[in-house]
Amino acid sequence: MTIRLITKGCGLAFACLLLLLLSSCEGEAGTGPGPAANESASGDGASADHVDAIGRPSNGGQGSSSGDIPDTIEMLGLEYSVNRPEDDPKAILVSPLLQNLQWSADRLKDYAAQMDDLHRRGDAGDGRLPVTVTLGRPLGLEAFEEFAGRYGLEVDGYQLRGLEAQTGETYDRITYMAVPRSGVLISEQLRLLAESPGFVGVIAVYGSMKAEDYAQLSEDPDIFVADISSRYLQDELMKHEQVRDMVRDEVFRIEVKVPNLYWELEDAGIVTYDVPIAK
Repeated sequence: MTIRLITKGCGLAFACLLLLLLSSCEGEAGTGPGPAANESASGDGASADHVDAIGRPSNGGQGSSSGDIPDTIEMLGLEYSVNRPEDDPKAILVSPLLQNLQWSADRLKDYAAQMDDLHRRGDAGDGRLPVTVTLGRPLGLEAFEEFAGRYGLEVDGYQLRGLEAQTGETYDRITYMAVPRSGVLISEQLRLLAESPGFVGVIAVYGSMKAEDYAQLSEDPDIFVADISSRYLQDELMKHEQVRDMVRDEVFRIEVKVPNLYWELEDAGIVTYDVPIAK
């Protein structure tokens, strides 16, 4: 198993799972994979109004310089950029615009409520759904192991929270990323880490599950949201003829990153601790 520190101190707890799997996190705490892993979210937040648009291109349907490929896609009020990475010309990378993630408690709850609407209105099929689970509270390692087994989650990686005392009375948030290896979900290294002062627990999970089990997972009291929007973001891109043809011919592949929202839950006061945390 690989365990990496991806954020320390104030910042946006956003894990780019693909990059974590492909690259190492070296140097001082706070450096690491993915865009702006240690930058603060900006902007004035989004309204709590119910957003009913699924897959509406925010550029009014105008394509990008890549022809029929849009620059951005909006889903459930969250805007995603669509890029072709220079170092991976076969990839179409869909990732959230981070400034959208400074949300109020009402906005976060509204987003979670819309996920069930998305599942009911979409065609999940009978296969597996990619899912990003933001937990509603930290889970201990044994509870997390039982949680993953209960829903048959195929775990690609998961985030854990730690707290570290700073000068004064506040605590910094520390985010770790763990990636299972050789079928081992929780390594001995991680079990030792869990015994250290300031360890809180598992806060988010990335992976996949059977589509038929989603309804049961979405009702679990331990979660805040089981985000399945990556499936529908990919479906929306596939409506563009150029993308569809290129993916079919294996010229392109679509990679979608959906963030967990745990850091935002903390900032909004939905998740609290017995000690004050730095923002």
